[in-house]
Amino acid sequence: MTVLYEVKTGHTKEVLKAFAKFYNEIGKNNKKIMFRYGIAAVCFLMLPRALKLSGIYPAICWGVGIVIIILAFARTYLTYFGLLGRDIYYKYNIKINMSFGHSGFIVEDNEKNTYKYHMIREMYADNEMYYLYMESDDLFIIPKTDFVSGSSEKFYDFMQQNTSKEFKEVHISLKQKFIRMQTGLQNQQ
Repeated sequence: MTVLYEVKTGHTKEVLKAFAKFYNEIGKNNKKIMFRYGIAAVCFLMLPRALKLSGIYPAICWGVGIVIIILAFARTYLTYFGLLGRDIYYKYNIKINMSFGHSGFIVEDNEKNTYKYHMIREMYADNEMYYLYMESDDLFIIPKTDFVSGSSEKFYDFMQQNTSKEFKEVHISLKQKFIRMQTGLQNQQ
């Protein structure tokens, strides 16, 4: 295989933060989980009024409701800190080498695995990372700064051409989402 792009990376704190953020934004059950947190918080916040509680009980219910809201918005940080403690690639500083050729790519860490481009389910990108989400539910996070061969900017077009898939944006700020919503509404009119 002729190597066109080569990446030498590992699970750094930045990669683990990106994974936690990606997992909590794109994860299969993200909307369901946030909906459940919201329902639980509303139930606890409304419970004192519904049951006509008095004394310290309303404060306890409101406190629990507020804690649920805080947990909902802190999910990314909780995931990140959990990964810091249990990710063996981070703990033992295991290096990952990725080589991309015309027909597929090779990932070498403790073992060597070969993948074809058709095995990529979806591709995501943000300002600092590429995310390759595989059919086997593996996720390869590639920091743009870790390219040792080939350009990270050209890699974007290369992957879209070889997979026949488009990169999707991830980690869009609330301001960007609002601007896109406004421009989308203006384009419809």
